[in-house]
Amino acid sequence: MIATLRKYALLVVAGATLAACQPSDEVLTHRGDGLPPVALSRALTMFETVCGGSLPDFASARTQMASVGVTRATAGDVIYSQSEDVSFRIFRDPRIGPTCSMIASVPVSEAAMRRGLMARYGTLAPSQFGDVGKHRGKTVLLLDPNQRNGRTYFNIRLLSER
Repeated sequence: MIATLRKYALLVVAGATLAACQPSDEVLTHRGDGLPPVALSRALTMFETVCGGSLPDFASARTQMASVGVTRATAGDVIYSQSEDVSFRIFRDPRIGPTCSMIASVPVSEAAMRRGLMARYGTLAPSQFGDVGKHRGKTVLLLDPNQRNGRTYFNIRLLSER
């Protein structure tokens, strides 16, 4: 009974936290066309290094990005790899706080990505935005994947609630 209440509370908190977080089509700002996709284990390690390694406010995210080879800045605020089809973006939404977002072309199914995230972060619960989990007390969000040029792009976010 308590476990069920906790799961329900997680969904309510995640839903409230993410209510203002509308997924955007960030794939359009990604500059990785023509680069090789990222293996699942590497993508998850990159996400953990950059986003998880720069908590609580993602202030050291660019340093973490450089450590995994993501160094090329766009005219906007997207930083991408010059050797793999992956990019990161750190942004602050006044409604949800600091957010670290990774978009990567990963040649696996959505189910395989979910399993990989659950192996690292535990149970993921469905929400209107995608699958939601927790990492060190913060919200991990797997948005619905996008298809572009025959590739599947996954957008994983770590929200450092204000």
